[in-house]
Parts: sequence; structure tokens; C-alpha cells
Amino acid sequence: MYNYPKHLDLFYSHVSSIEPSILLLIFLIIFVVGIIFGRLSNTKKKSKVSIYDNKHYNFSSNKKRKKFEKKINHQKKNRVFYTIRKLFIMIICIFLIFIGFIVLFWAINNFFENGVYKVVFAFSFFVFMSNILSKLCTKTYDN
Repeated sequence: MYNYPKHLDLFYSHVSSIEPSILLLIFLIIFVVGIIFGRLSNTKKKSKVSIYDNKHYNFSSNKKRKKFEKKINHQKKNRVFYTIRKLFIMIICIFLIFIGFIVLFWAINNFFENGVYKVVFAFSFFVFMSNILSKLCTKTYDN
């Protein structure tokens, strides 16, 4: 066998004692929660006023100017919030990819004896997962 470091050997002994179907169930729950979180966090209202409209906007009163500046300040605060939220979603996506590949390799080794089935399952799972996660991770937050 292979000569693993002690902490990896301990990890493999814990993971190998778990049934592969339980690992798949855990992964599917995490994956679905990640998709739901990604879709819910991508819903935002678009502001009608752009920051760059300030140059081309003629104000008829001081009240309109203050209202416009208030919208711009609120929009700048939202931009920082959306950037932080996008980074958080990217971290969750990377975590889901990592967990997904661990579960994928254990499921392939335990469920499929034939090498052709292993390759087909791994390829189809990789395409499915990369498609879903790329839609989650590359969602743009335009203001």
C-alpha cells in the first residue's frame, strides 16, 4: 500500500468507515443548499440611476439634486456589499467543488467495478457540476 502521512491516514480511515451512499447524500444536500443560496443571493433590484448620469443630469431644484445624491450614495454602499457577497459565493463554490470531488472519487471506487463505467460517470458528473457551479460563480453584479 501507500505510505500516507499520519493525518491523512486518520482521515482515510474515518472516511472509509462511512457508507458511500451516505457520502453521496451529504454531498447532494450540500450541493442543493449551495444552488439555492446562489440563486437567492443573485436576486437583487437594479437601481434605475447610474453613478455616471451625474454629468448629464440637469436638476430643476435643489430637492431633486439631494434625492439624486442620496441614490448615488446608497448605490455605492450596495456595490461594496455585492462585492463581498460575490466573494462569499465564490468561496462556497470552491468548497462545494472540493467536497464534490472527494465524494465523487469515493463513489467511483466503491460503486463501479468496470473501468468504462467509472470514466463515463466521472466525465458526466464533472460536466454537470462544472456547468452548474460556473453559472453560480460567474454571476455578475452590475449596478
